[in-house]
Amino acid sequence: GLVYRHYGKQLIQKYAAYGVENGLLKAQLSEPEVNMLFDRIYRNFVEQVDGVDNGVADWSPVPADKPENITRNYRTTTNLSARVGTLNPRWNDADQSATSINAAFGKAVTLATSEFFDVVDFYTLSWLPARTVVQKAFDEAKNHHSSGAIAVMSAGGCPWREHLMDIEEEAGAKGRTLYVLFGDEKGWRVQAVPKDVNSFENRKSLPWKGLRDEDLSKASGIDGGVFVHVSGFIGGNKTFEGAMAMAVKAVEMTE
Repeated sequence: GLVYRHYGKQLIQKYAAYGVENGLLKAQLSEPEVNMLFDRIYRNFVEQVDGVDNGVADWSPVPADKPENITRNYRTTTNLSARVGTLNPRWNDADQSATSINAAFGKAVTLATSEFFDVVDFYTLSWLPARTVVQKAFDEAKNHHSSGAIAVMSAGGCPWREHLMDIEEEAGAKGRTLYVLFGDEKGWRVQAVPKDVNSFENRKSLPWKGLRDEDLSKASGIDGGVFVHVSGFIGGNKTFEGAMAMAVKAVEMTE
């Protein structure tokens, strides 16, 4: 954490320069963009490593004097700290020499370095360029429905969640977007926007849960139906028009 605090921005700028030189970024990053990346990489990678290292729980009861308000549903045992831990010599290995321990440390350094730069690569060369795509989709949302509840991404696979929620908050329109449309090789997808970035709860789930093909088309009254997930978080249609009709109908249906 301390190393990142002192050298993180410098590292991001150098990585961005590599992106510009190789045609992966259009221009060198502005200071606000560097600050944004520095914050996101810390929150989504460095902070959790620091938390585990310093014995800070990844959740706290709210309010603090009501610990019964939180229930752990499952344990997460595959974080970076845990994976590094498995590289230590086994307690019952015959060889507990400094050479063996140093070899394990070398593997840990390689693993941590690889994962850190994978995160830097994603946020610098994939996540940040997506901001423009998401901003455009948000700005044009009222062209698709007067509520502004439907955003159409021009690029499938675009990492939109964090950007969309930031943009909504900046525009004073928090919670406005209910569905995001994007294309893929099989047609068009309609995805429900979650209540927050890491939530499995949707702002408004799609109706027609669990239906597919003709059953979906008949129930929705929209041709080209492909599927709706049983949880209602995502659905598909063969055409953009069909996916848009699904989203519009879902927006206007009362729950």
